[in-house]
Amino acid sequence: MKITILTVIGFSLFLAMVSIELKGQLIQLTTSDSNEYHPRWSPDGLSMAYTTRSPDYVDICVLLLENDIAEPTNLDMDGDLAFDWSPDGNYFVFDAYPEAGPPANIYTFSLTTGDVTELTNYTMSENHPTWSPDGNSIAFTWNGGIWTIPANGGNPENLTSGYDDFHLQYSPDGSEILFASNRSGNHDIWKISSAGGTPVQLTFHQADDDRACWSPNGNSIAFGSERSGNDDVWTKNLVNGVIEQITFHDAYDSHPDWSTDGSKIVFASLRTGNFDVWVIDLNSIGYQDKILQNNNTLQNYPNPFTYSTTIYYTLIRNSHIRLIITDSSGKVVVVLVDELKKPGNHSIIWNGANSTGEVTSPGIYYAKICVNNKSDSIKILKVD
Repeated sequence: MKITILTVIGFSLFLAMVSIELKGQLIQLTTSDSNEYHPRWSPDGLSMAYTTRSPDYVDICVLLLENDIAEPTNLDMDGDLAFDWSPDGNYFVFDAYPEAGPPANIYTFSLTTGDVTELTNYTMSENHPTWSPDGNSIAFTWNGGIWTIPANGGNPENLTSGYDDFHLQYSPDGSEILFASNRSGNHDIWKISSAGGTPVQLTFHQADDDRACWSPNGNSIAFGSERSGNDDVWTKNLVNGVIEQITFHDAYDSHPDWSTDGSKIVFASLRTGNFDVWVIDLNSIGYQDKILQNNNTLQNYPNPFTYSTTIYYTLIRNSHIRLIITDSSGKVVVVLVDELKKPGNHSIIWNGANSTGEVTSPGIYYAKICVNNKSDSIKILKVD
């Protein structure tokens, strides 16, 4: 494939102040009249880049977090401008229209020289590029499939086809690619080996999940989802399967990206009337509050019981919970609940049977509830 070097017209850095508004665990990073979305942390964690769009222009801006200065790249190109940083922080890879107009191609942009390099030029749009952590490859979507190409140009290789796969991100170690897809019948989050193979489904919900990103250690993902009734940011721990809602607002929240130290998630939101960039501190006091209403929220009645007992619990936010019964040795007797629950009071009856329906013997049992890496338990006594 031929690589063409273009020069950005009028490349310069324009400085614009960005006001920061502290709202508890939330910080609003942008407040302009333009729409700012698709935020991405720089590899060193010192900057934030995002796409900005107004009726007159579209661009990628770099926000220097230390002094709150936004520097537009002045790309002078149109399109979605979905982008990713290079591992060394010196380049962007992005999708945009060529000078002749659609469809979109994949380009790289040098933050030091302002040069733009065209990597792809096909008959259909290439979109959603992501740069591998070793800097050698770029993955993108074309004709509904996932493709990879050497970062310095070359022949693309196909990883998936036959579906609508989009919104890609390499895993921190580069071994896998995260993506959204309609292959389950609606949009869910999937992953695939960066060398190709069979995709693995990560989220399973009738609502649409998309725009996912990895946590820095690769153990969790953040994604936008409509499962709360509108678009919010959610996370899933890939080790224990716990799913948690991170933002709770009636407006659209999505486009999440995890900070390099894992302590924050940046996202785009319509909560001010147009798209702005916000960041949420995952270590803030509000975020770490117990999901359970109080230490005594897990209760049962009657206790002791002979035939059945009702277990009560209260949640303060949408949460994926797992409620189990164990015996005195800690062995799981039966799983009563393993699903997303809304805030409020909940109850479920345990009929004294195990997972196969057999009646358990009299003795000491425990009801244990696990919510977002937290747990609580109560002792239950079964008698004749």
